[in-house]
Amino acid sequence: MTKAIWNGVVLAESDQTIVVEGNHYFPPESVDRQYFQASETHTVCPWKGVASYYDVAVDGQINRGAAWYYPDPRLAARDIKVSALIGIPAGRALGLHDFRGKRLVEFLILAPIIVPTLAAAMGIHVAFIRYGLADSLLGVILVHLIPVVPYMTLIMSSVFANYSPEYEEQAAPWAPGHSRFSSMSPGRRFGRAFWPAACSPLLFAGANTC
Repeated sequence: MTKAIWNGVVLAESDQTIVVEGNHYFPPESVDRQYFQASETHTVCPWKGVASYYDVAVDGQINRGAAWYYPDPRLAARDIKVSALIGIPAGRALGLHDFRGKRLVEFLILAPIIVPTLAAAMGIHVAFIRYGLADSLLGVILVHLIPVVPYMTLIMSSVFANYSPEYEEQAAPWAPGHSRFSSMSPGRRFGRAFWPAACSPLLFAGANTC
């Protein structure tokens, strides 16, 4: 049984804690809330989201910011979803089509990865301060998407480089007395042809962008 103790008082105890980066996170029902006072302090983690803090008060003594929790710990999942929404159509365009300026587009997509991290970070930080995005949830999402979207786009372009739109025609079932396309929408045809080919690359890209 894991216990959180301060000033001789058991603040929380549970055998179902989750350890993240060396810290034990207790289930809400295992916490003795009489010792916790809401704090105005908030911090931002690039992948866990925005943390809210509690001050711990025992026998008149206060340990400020001693406990914290993440009300919405799904920031990485949001980034993966947004990057997939952008990366799939962008990757399709790059993988299936040759067009004038394609190499320039590919270079611009790679630019956030090629530019030295320190130089990019300084410029982004200044811009975020100017527009009030520093230390905000939206700012964290945007700064995480800068390298994630190019990575997802490149992964998807490699998928579509070996993909043919004819697969979508083959994925539509025959309907007696009708054409192949009569019984299935274009979106469903695309899904039936695309997801089997893209499932593994998407899982790989998602795991490497968290």
